[in-house]
Amino acid sequence: MSLREKVAKGAVWSAFQDWGSQGIQFVVFFILARLLGPQTFGLIALAQIFLRLIQSLTKQGFTQVLIQKDNLDRSELDTAFWSNIGITSVLTAVCVVLAQQVSVWFKEPMLAQIIPWLSANFILVALNDVQRALLMREFDYKTIATRTFIAAPISGVIGISMAFSGYGVWSLVGKTLSENAVTVILLWQVSDWRPSFNFSIARFKELFEFQINIVGISVLGTINGQIDNFLVGYYIDSTTLGYYVVANKVVVLVADLLGGATQKIALPMFSRLRADLDKLQKIFCKITQVVSFIAFPVFFGIAILASEITFVAFGPEWAPAIPLMQILAFAGLQNSVYSFLGELTTAFGKPAWNLRIGFASVVFKAVGFMIAVQSGIVAVAVVQMMVGYVFTPIRLFFVNRLTHISFSKYLKSHVSPLLGVVIMSGMIISAKYLLGDFLNIYVALGVYVVVGAVSYLASIFIIDRQLIQDIIQFAQAAFLRQRKVKA
Repeated sequence: MSLREKVAKGAVWSAFQDWGSQGIQFVVFFILARLLGPQTFGLIALAQIFLRLIQSLTKQGFTQVLIQKDNLDRSELDTAFWSNIGITSVLTAVCVVLAQQVSVWFKEPMLAQIIPWLSANFILVALNDVQRALLMREFDYKTIATRTFIAAPISGVIGISMAFSGYGVWSLVGKTLSENAVTVILLWQVSDWRPSFNFSIARFKELFEFQINIVGISVLGTINGQIDNFLVGYYIDSTTLGYYVVANKVVVLVADLLGGATQKIALPMFSRLRADLDKLQKIFCKITQVVSFIAFPVFFGIAILASEITFVAFGPEWAPAIPLMQILAFAGLQNSVYSFLGELTTAFGKPAWNLRIGFASVVFKAVGFMIAVQSGIVAVAVVQMMVGYVFTPIRLFFVNRLTHISFSKYLKSHVSPLLGVVIMSGMIISAKYLLGDFLNIYVALGVYVVVGAVSYLASIFIIDRQLIQDIIQFAQAAFLRQRKVKA
């Protein structure tokens, strides 16, 4: 099978994993939001501020190192596995010890009980790292996808059942723990690799030298992603944080659906192609255009239809989340379209570049949020949206140094989707103006989505018919194995 076929199949199965499991997560999330309310989600968000900072010390374990290396031996796999288990066990113990102090800091007594239970997820995730890395090296996303797709509905049923039974915030705790536990069981059943009691100090040092930059990037990324939640929870209140978290969650889930599949295959794909810059440039630009083709109409649609989405999905009590969702939709657009830039620099053995950009981003974000939180939650959302657009050109500069892809050539990948989405936006706004007073909100949302989809696809067909043909060819490469595609 050619590399192009592997990439296409990997992207499709990775997308199946994301769209299948995240689709279920969407449904579960909407149901739990109606059952539990903003204060409960705000409480979990406060716990996650602390837990994600601790977890960032082992984010992805040694997964990226194992994927990036050209050759692996048994001692590297065993060393990576036992290192992950040892480190996460220590960090879980740290969380248990510090839980009470964190609850005092945020003035939320329940955190002292929630944090120890949620910290068990560290070990559960570590149990999967090596198996997942081996599957990703071979682009075997089908195996990962099917197991993840099974775990999502099981944990969803558990979480919803607990919510209906009156367990409140423990419904979210139970859902998270059960999903990770089921994933461990399923992946261990399908994986042929089993750890042996073989730990090499020399191998650990080799892995750690590469991993230290990944850890630094992970820590900075976590601070980057949690500093807004921290300031809102600390300076405002947990209920307002709940509105912000839910609005952001909708956007993040969609961004993961659209950009997550590409991001997962990006590191092994770019690692294979780094010796052939011509081929890498073509694939890089084409993937960017395909992701843009999907992401632009989705996030513009969320921004335009935020009020309808909120009332239909969550109910009128979540109305304060509407302006936040509209602003954050443009942050989600940036995150999905540019999600794999960091993987490209890592594939070229330059994770330190990502570390520098991450550090600058954290400083910019921290200063911006400290100023914005004084003006309210909407100002915080504006800063969150601005950060990506400030630092994306910087990331593209580093990408150019590695691949020699010009900035102008990269921007051309967005032209057709952008023109199409402008036409789409005009059609949806016109439909809202003409029909908004006559339609039930549930019917109206469906009508606006259909109007948007039809007008966008028709526009792209007229503006850039080649893009439609490229997407069809990509799908054929993914699903028709017998089709011979030149690598």
